[in-house]
Amino acid sequence: MDRYIEFFNGYRSAYGVADFNHQDSRIDSETGKKKPVYRWNFEELTPEIYQQHLDGKLSIGIQPCTEDSEVKFGVIDIDPKDYADFNKKDYLDVIQQYDLPLLPVESKSGGLHLFLFMEKFTNASLIRSFLTNLLSLFGLKQDTEIFPKQTQLTKDSETGQLRPGQFINLPYFGEERKALNVDGTKFTLDQFIQVIGANLVAKERLKEITEEMEAKTMEGVDEEFVDGPPCLAAISKIANRPDFDGKDRFMYNYHVMVKLKYPDNWEQKVKNAPVKYFTGADANAWDDKKLSAKTKSWNRGSKGYKCNESPLSEHCKKGICVKKKFGVLRGTKGSYPELKNLKKIDLDPEPEYEFDVTKPDGISTATVHCRTVEHLNDQRKRRNAISKAAGFFPPLIKGEEEQTVMDALYATQKVVQPPVGTSPKEKLHDVGVTFFSYWDVTGIGNEKIGRVYRGVSYSTSAIERRMLSIVVNEDFVEPAVQAIIEAGGTGHIGDGKIFVLPVEEAYRIRTGEKGGDTLN
Repeated sequence: MDRYIEFFNGYRSAYGVADFNHQDSRIDSETGKKKPVYRWNFEELTPEIYQQHLDGKLSIGIQPCTEDSEVKFGVIDIDPKDYADFNKKDYLDVIQQYDLPLLPVESKSGGLHLFLFMEKFTNASLIRSFLTNLLSLFGLKQDTEIFPKQTQLTKDSETGQLRPGQFINLPYFGEERKALNVDGTKFTLDQFIQVIGANLVAKERLKEITEEMEAKTMEGVDEEFVDGPPCLAAISKIANRPDFDGKDRFMYNYHVMVKLKYPDNWEQKVKNAPVKYFTGADANAWDDKKLSAKTKSWNRGSKGYKCNESPLSEHCKKGICVKKKFGVLRGTKGSYPELKNLKKIDLDPEPEYEFDVTKPDGISTATVHCRTVEHLNDQRKRRNAISKAAGFFPPLIKGEEEQTVMDALYATQKVVQPPVGTSPKEKLHDVGVTFFSYWDVTGIGNEKIGRVYRGVSYSTSAIERRMLSIVVNEDFVEPAVQAIIEAGGTGHIGDGKIFVLPVEEAYRIRTGEKGGDTLN
């Protein structure tokens, strides 16, 4: 039991339940089986609850991501559209062929969960990025579910409580959801625990596996693809097959890449490509007339790479692609900057964040500051922060692209401690103020900051602030004021203001006593 809990560890303040007895539970018309209602139980996940799961009494799931944005395991969730044609062996063969550290488990629906277990808790975005890059090996699309689905747990705006997000059902629910050997045989729970222990992965090994996979992709590939999308490199090796049904889409995306990489002679590159990458009649079909018509059409409607179309989607490795000089983010309409070197500044009561952003010249960088995790994760607020710090405004990107960008950024995260005595809490504690309340608020004043709405830039005086409420005896007023000034003052506009108001009386509700002693 201890080893099972150790391996399947994550967010422990709540757990998911597959409730088969819920009033909204229904019978699946295809399988004839009862479908559960999935819900959260907001109570501590204890060893006793784990045991109920293993006994087949309570089907539970877990959010792999902790409050610190770290995970002990990740999962690729394979749910085929047609279970009749689903062959688990195809996936087991890929695991064996590439010697991948993935352990397959049968899912409740009859699909597969491919588990990755880490030696130590590891940055959640790094795990998501790694698993995303493996999808193409299995012929899986980029929208395949990967857990953790959330790499940063957020707080409810009203209650201030963490939202647990989405959970993955745990294996070995009684006699169901058992792990498979590469030959298709099933492991007992004890055997599975031993296999996990023998296949724990170090963080450093993830980078090695990714590099090995990238190297295999680039074997026998023309050097012009080295700094472009990995999908184009992979497809260039099979584009000459007579049965390859994706030549038009290959040519379109190739044209996007060479326009970025060779702005002075891209047209010649496109003209030479059919002869270079196709054979026989397929190459001859792309004559000057067809190429001229195609390039005119592409240039009129081009908005960058079309990653979600076959065969590009089957060979997509976005975690690698976003780092390429002429990869997906450089191939969008406008140029998206590189975000890296994320620092989580471990301030109290809430951490703050900084990261580096590459300026449009591709060389110099600027440091961007985000006051809260919500500020960091909200694209609108993050773009405004980049604009303020770096002097340029990055393009708006879609949900999947943004997820990829943020996964890559979080993968660089390091937690840093602020200098001792620099946080408002520490300063207040130093002068004997041990309790205060705070809220995130929006203030209106003379200060203006830039905003963008539907592509139109404007300025506004509505600015996010943090408000502290402190009640102290009169002797503590001046020390508290000075403590806040020392901890929060930067010398720049926006440092805020302090208001001192009299308090007529204070009561302790528990005892009914009143006066200054209630503040101790």
